[in-house]
Amino acid sequence: MKVAEESRRAAPEVSLLALRERSEFNEAYSDSIGIRLKIPFSSGALVRRESSAAQAEADQSDAEMQRLESRVELDAMRARQDLQAAERQYALAEQRRTLSSDSLRLAEKSFALGEADLATLLRIRAAADAADTFLGRQQIARAEAISRLNQTLGVLP
Repeated sequence: MKVAEESRRAAPEVSLLALRERSEFNEAYSDSIGIRLKIPFSSGALVRRESSAAQAEADQSDAEMQRLESRVELDAMRARQDLQAAERQYALAEQRRTLSSDSLRLAEKSFALGEADLATLLRIRAAADAADTFLGRQQIARAEAISRLNQTLGVLP
């Protein structure tokens, strides 16, 4: 746009013409040389048109930039919310694993003392294994949410 505003008129032109012709086949050639110099004094309409086109292109680029910035901000907000949800799920999974491991330890003591049967011990052991598996899945989900947020923010690994 600055170039369109700075160039107030068109550039001057210099042309050189060399012409060799003859009117009939048996006549001699006629050689001529010409020079043309074109100096534009005013081209206000052309400047206004170029300036308007440059301004329209700049406005369009600004609108596109604002649209992309708002999209990136929205994506970053979603990624942060996903990360917060993943963090909450991970904390709950850790609590579940802690409780299930405590429960398993008590069930094993109870089984060793003869107060609980094998079926109860196996059921509690399966629940503890499920809690460990769930914790692993939540670790992966949390790492995925962190990765997605970093990618949205443009952080390089």
